[in-house]
Amino acid sequence: MKPVGTPTSYDDEESPDVDDVRMVSEALGTLMWIANSTRPDISFAVNTVARHRERPKQCLWELIKRILRYLRGTEKHGIVY
Repeated sequence: MKPVGTPTSYDDEESPDVDDVRMVSEALGTLMWIANSTRPDISFAVNTVARHRERPKQCLWELIKRILRYLRGTEKHGIVY
């Protein structure tokens, strides 16, 4: 396994507004459900991103897409009973 850098930042000042606020809300709701149901490894990232959902900027959408890419790359991971 290779370590991955996680350079994330939320630059509220420089980033433009998101065109579709509903899309951001739906994506965050889905990620919260996934984090609570099956993937606790994304809980911190989703919680951190969800703090900024009232006035979403383009950089927030980029962070959401990063979490989704992580999920796609680790879809075989999960809780084993």
